[in-house]
Amino acid sequence: MGTALTVEQIKVLRPYVDSVYTLFDSDEAGRKAALRGFDVFMEAGVPCRVVLLPQGRDPDDLLKEKGPEPLKKALERAEPLMEFRLKELKKGFDLNDAGGKAAYLDTVLPDLARIENIAEKGHYAAVVASMLGVEPSAVYRAADALRRKGARGARRSGSMVTGIPVARGARAAEKTIINIILKHPDLYTEKIKEAFDNFKDPLLKVAARHISAALSQGGRLDAAALLEGVTDDKVRNVLASSLVMDRDFIESPSRMLADCVNRVMRAGRPRETTEKFIKALEQRGLADVASKIRERVKK
Repeated sequence: MGTALTVEQIKVLRPYVDSVYTLFDSDEAGRKAALRGFDVFMEAGVPCRVVLLPQGRDPDDLLKEKGPEPLKKALERAEPLMEFRLKELKKGFDLNDAGGKAAYLDTVLPDLARIENIAEKGHYAAVVASMLGVEPSAVYRAADALRRKGARGARRSGSMVTGIPVARGARAAEKTIINIILKHPDLYTEKIKEAFDNFKDPLLKVAARHISAALSQGGRLDAAALLEGVTDDKVRNVLASSLVMDRDFIESPSRMLADCVNRVMRAGRPRETTEKFIKALEQRGLADVASKIRERVKK
């Protein structure tokens, strides 16, 4: 619609999809627009792939003139936004020069440090390492060190709860479950209780326990009684903000609830692709990195 992409727009999509495909012109302006979207998707916690259309065409013009096949091929060639960003940023540095390599690494390390998924971080560390001609484990350690440094600073500033970092995407799913159950307590089941128990965010987990206790006593939810039974101000604020939130925009709360529950229950469990990546690292002689990833995934 000619407006800048915002985190709020992505958050509207987040409960319905696991990833987003963004379509940009393949000219310089389109590539810059794709790069500008990087921070938006990272902050929203939604994976993104970049679709570059041939010959700088708009999607509607391409469909009208060429039909669906060129667009399908463009979608098949879509790159993860992080991979696209790493390649685009590379163009601004002379990687045949030691200084250029150092400058490029300094530029992309903060991006790598922001990646929550361990396997994904290892993959992109390997991509950067191949560009620089260094060991992937060295890039991974540098990104991990930068992340830990940032986490310590965040703990000092109070932006983390009990020092436990929580992925934005995971926290959003947990918060959505609470929002929906408070609006539709009739959807509460043993499966929801199990998801509550699997919450990673400390505040949301305590809030969820209060909700479970209230619903287990009679199946109905009294907002005033719920808040009066909470002694922790932070937990009470979480519940209060959810109770006053307008959630009528959710067209299919049961479907959204099921999606978020699945996401919460999958958290911390290694996917098949993660296991393949770990084995590939071991085969390449990076047993130390593979072992570290295995341990982090188990947590």
